[in-house]
Amino acid sequence: MGGKIIIEHGVTLRGDLHRDGSKSPIIAIGRYCILDANCSVTPPRKKSSSTGQDTNYPVKIGSYVHIGQNSSVQAASIGNCVVIGKDCTVGMFSIIKDCVKIDDGAVIPPFSVIAPFTHVKGSPPNQMTSELPESADQLIELSLRKMYTGIHVPEIF
Repeated sequence: MGGKIIIEHGVTLRGDLHRDGSKSPIIAIGRYCILDANCSVTPPRKKSSSTGQDTNYPVKIGSYVHIGQNSSVQAASIGNCVVIGKDCTVGMFSIIKDCVKIDDGAVIPPFSVIAPFTHVKGSPPNQMTSELPESADQLIELSLRKMYTGIHVPEIF
């Protein structure tokens, strides 16, 4: 964990799920991240073609990431400056690039790649995306720094 992280009550981080023989951390989290109440971060897993056993893969969460209340994340990677709303589901092995906003209740299917500066609304098959402004990364960073110090920040997008 990178430091300056807020982990609310009821959060589940499945750091106990390691790959066999690996000493590296299974969940890596950057700086100024906020994990709201009752959200969960679970390493993605799939069957190994060589052994036939389930294998866990690491989750990398960048800096300035906010995961909303009751959201479930099984992504392979979440970039910097990402806001995931309340009650969202991020499917296994999804990759969320830098500077992404995912609205409340959205579903990201497994193995999806969300491009940088994308605003995601809804869930498949009616999922909509739009482009975030170029300053979105700076707004998200500033917003999370303020939230870390206890300042209430209105929704920015």
